[in-house]
Amino acid sequence: MKNKAFTLVEVLIVILIIGVLTAIIYPQYKLSLLRSEYSKLKGYVETMHDSVQRYYLANGTWPKKLTDLDIELAGQLVSNDTHIRIKNPSGTQCWLWNTGSSSGYVACAFTRFNYEVRYEHNFLGSSTDRNCYTGTSKTDTIVAKLCQLETGKTSTNKYYKY
Repeated sequence: MKNKAFTLVEVLIVILIIGVLTAIIYPQYKLSLLRSEYSKLKGYVETMHDSVQRYYLANGTWPKKLTDLDIELAGQLVSNDTHIRIKNPSGTQCWLWNTGSSSGYVACAFTRFNYEVRYEHNFLGSSTDRNCYTGTSKTDTIVAKLCQLETGKTSTNKYYKY
């Protein structure tokens, strides 16, 4: 009668193959999760930015808080109505920042894999830049790769300009 069991070498080869496949696939899986969340951030921010522009056209001044805008974001307002926590698993937060004269922007951020990822769109000041922010100056992280893919640019600091 023949023995129908696997040898130790065969089992180790299968484990090695699974390990190699995991090492290749897992980073791409993490990146796809980040890109999905980031696309939501961009949607939130662009909606808020459009509302900020409408507010300015209607009132001649820039809004100072989220409740001034003509949109509703499902979440809990905090910090004098300038920040909102969106109800989702990634803990997304959005905010409106307006110093009154020199700078203003709308932004949303979430934290994943121990790094903050933020998308912001300036509406006041010297530029109307859009930025991807990684929360770290390290350029070898997965969030840096996300910002590089989204903007098509490299950076030596935390900001990747579109």
